[in-house]
Amino acid sequence: MSSLSERGPAGLTLACDLARRGVAFRIVERDLMPNTASKAKGIQSRSLEVLDDLGAVDYVVRTGIADLPMWFHDEHGTTVEHPSITVPAKDSFHTPYPNLLWIGQFDVEHALRERLADFGGAVEWGVEALDLTQDEGGVTVTLRAPQGGRTAPYERGT
Repeated sequence: MSSLSERGPAGLTLACDLARRGVAFRIVERDLMPNTASKAKGIQSRSLEVLDDLGAVDYVVRTGIADLPMWFHDEHGTTVEHPSITVPAKDSFHTPYPNLLWIGQFDVEHALRERLADFGGAVEWGVEALDLTQDEGGVTVTLRAPQGGRTAPYERGT
C-alpha cells in the first residue's frame, strides 16, 4: 500500500489512477478540510485530456469558463469591455479541449475527489505524513492523526 499526500490536483490525479488500476494506497492531507483558496486559475488542454481519461472532466468543463471577458476602467472611470484573453489551441494540436478553461484549483480538486470516491477512495483529512523510512523489506510512513501517531507499513507485493 502506498501513502500519498493530497496537496492538490497532482496527488489526487495519481490517487485516481492508482484506484482505477486496483493499486492499494492511502491518501492523507494534514489540513482538516479541502482548501478554498486557489493557486491556479486555469487549466490547459492536456490537463483536461488527463481528467477526461480519468473520467473526471465533466464537472470541470461545466464549471470552467472558456471565454473570460475583461473589463477595464478608462481615464474617465467608465467601465470598458475588452476582448477575452483566452487563446484557443491551434488546430494542429488535435485536442477535444481547445480552450483553456478559467476555473479555480479548488474546483478541479473537487472533481478529482468526486472521481476518487467513485473508485472507492477518499482523502484522510487531518492526517500528516511525518517520516518515511525504507529498507529492503519495504517502506514505513509515520503519520500523525488527530487520535495520535501511527505507522503505515508498505511491503512490496501488497
